[in-house]
Amino acid sequence: MDNTKSTSNDLMKQALMLYPSVLKKLVEKVPLKDKVWTDILKHAFFRSDQTGIPSVDHLINIYIERNYIIWRLPALQKLLRDASKLVIETLETNRSDAKDWACVRKEAFPSEKNEYAHLLVSDFSDSVASIPPENLQNFIVDPRMGEGAQNEVLVANPPGNGHAPRDAANRNPLAVLFESMLPWVHYGDGDGDGDE
Repeated sequence: MDNTKSTSNDLMKQALMLYPSVLKKLVEKVPLKDKVWTDILKHAFFRSDQTGIPSVDHLINIYIERNYIIWRLPALQKLLRDASKLVIETLETNRSDAKDWACVRKEAFPSEKNEYAHLLVSDFSDSVASIPPENLQNFIVDPRMGEGAQNEVLVANPPGNGHAPRDAANRNPLAVLFESMLPWVHYGDGDGDGDE
């Protein structure tokens, strides 16, 4: 059990050495408000929230947006905190490690342009985009209209089998699409004579 724990600490340390900007973004997004995190982020190695490599920075932003919620678990926070402290201790004894990991990062992502720009961070978010209010107005019936609105509905969709064809010209295409799915709305056959 101890061996597994040291391995996970070593792997987390390696990840933090390779991608130090992840820590600052995680602390902000999760949010981690303990004093220990502000102390860790004061260290020069963890101060920046950018790596300077556009592809890496974009992938980190996607990772944070998609996975920040798992870092709210106390066990993972402890792992992250312990590995962060281990990174700081390592850098205090051997400053060249930071340069070595920066070289590894440059070799892994040599391009100066963002190769992942086609991936939007918002596509990886759990939040759902909503329809703007101005577009919703076409689908909301104003209760103050009362009988006028009811008469308008009866004229547009006569009761019974009176399938009077509706005119789709100069109307909101989305509203026409939704209405066309209703069995009692009839737009005509399109050939003008009504016979098949």
